[in-house]
Amino acid sequence: MIKEMEKKNIELHHDKVIITHVELDLDYQVVGEEDSELIRESADCLAEVFSGTEIGEQKVSEPMVMASKLSKTAMYEFIIGYLNNVVHQGLCLVAREKNSGRVVGVLACEDFDPNEKVPVFDGNLEPMNDIIKLIHKLDEGFIKTVENKSNKLLEKGEYIHAFMAGARLASKKKYAIIKLFDILIEIGIERGYKGILGEATNQRSEKMCVNHCGFYLLKDTFNNPIQEEYKNYEKFNMVPEEVATACKLLYRPLGPEYKL
Repeated sequence: MIKEMEKKNIELHHDKVIITHVELDLDYQVVGEEDSELIRESADCLAEVFSGTEIGEQKVSEPMVMASKLSKTAMYEFIIGYLNNVVHQGLCLVAREKNSGRVVGVLACEDFDPNEKVPVFDGNLEPMNDIIKLIHKLDEGFIKTVENKSNKLLEKGEYIHAFMAGARLASKKKYAIIKLFDILIEIGIERGYKGILGEATNQRSEKMCVNHCGFYLLKDTFNNPIQEEYKNYEKFNMVPEEVATACKLLYRPLGPEYKL
């Protein structure tokens, strides 16, 4: 179990990335493929946060999931399948309450595979097709940008894809996620990854990743931000502008030589 890890500030040209910590009474752990109960608890945590729940006096949800009217049951089905497919890679992390052991935060990631086929869902998961299609367009933009700037094909094993993150704490929940990203960054550096990519689906998550975790909005070779505006999608154009106007591709290099 990971309890405390020192942060290594990564030099990025002239500035340093500084991650702000608030100490929480939590333990942090990499999810193992043999721990089926922890996988289920992680899926439950993410399904609750993404589908929409009241935590304290605050409503927490993911805008595309809410617009698609996906239930917690449907999200659990999707997430448990995802976790079972990727958890063996050692890139899924959880935050647990020290006293109860309850999972209150999850960062679910995988080794980014540029050749992975886009899955197709049916039944109660059919709305996920629209979400995955939008995310895939961002990932295609990432692949093209990396290959154009590096002049070589992107391969599996080079980048980490931060796919889902959420916490069900009444207060200071963003700091649990920041700590999980901090640990992921350490793991990525130790294992030789070049960087971490992720899709920020709302302004709150974008602000957290940019201000506290060293991410930035990635631009393509034409200097255009890699993003998809919700107003251009029939299923997502009802997302309130104060929540988010676009889903954005964020990137975090794991060394100065990997900045894009």
